[in-house]
Amino acid sequence: MKSEYVKFRKLGKEMANRIMKTVKGHELSTAAHSLQIMHRGVMIFDNEDETSSLMDRIFYDLPRGERNVVSDFYLSRPPEEFTPDERRLFEAKLKAWFSLFQIEDVDKRESAVFLKDLIKQSGPYKLIDLNLSATCQLGSLLATRLIPFGDWCMTSGISYPFRSIRAAELLAGLKRRVPGSTKKKYRIVPPEEYSSYFFLQFKALGEIETRYEDI
Repeated sequence: MKSEYVKFRKLGKEMANRIMKTVKGHELSTAAHSLQIMHRGVMIFDNEDETSSLMDRIFYDLPRGERNVVSDFYLSRPPEEFTPDERRLFEAKLKAWFSLFQIEDVDKRESAVFLKDLIKQSGPYKLIDLNLSATCQLGSLLATRLIPFGDWCMTSGISYPFRSIRAAELLAGLKRRVPGSTKKKYRIVPPEEYSSYFFLQFKALGEIETRYEDI
């Protein structure tokens, strides 16, 4: 399982480079504005990791008709253009979802972290992650996008860790008061905005250093 993870993590980076070449200028701008890193027409990053956050948002959350950028790249091409491993990777990417997870258990021998989805109230999900499995604390939170490969998952490459005491606050923030309303009207943050919501919360709180794997 760990060897499969390493293979698909490396393959995912190769595919990301190919997908990025199809991204349009307005998609880049839209994603940058949603992450609040666009200032007077210029993208300003606080650190190199934020480029991964921008890429993730473009790939999975921006609509291209009824598709997103990843599914449009994959489904608009003939299957024979991809190797079996590439097809398996993209089929998993089509099922990816972003959420807030809590770490329930860890198996360092398998580099596995077991997560509960706090928004869907589902799980556990077996996440393979070399760095996280070696450093995580039980009960802590992780906002990330999971890509499922049957009985195990990997992240899309970005994640935002939070302390366990932030769970209620973060979940409550998904229900926003409508500004200027005379009555108590609320807007529920839709799933396609989870990545920008948790990105901005992570920047605002800045509680835990995040580490990205280089496979």
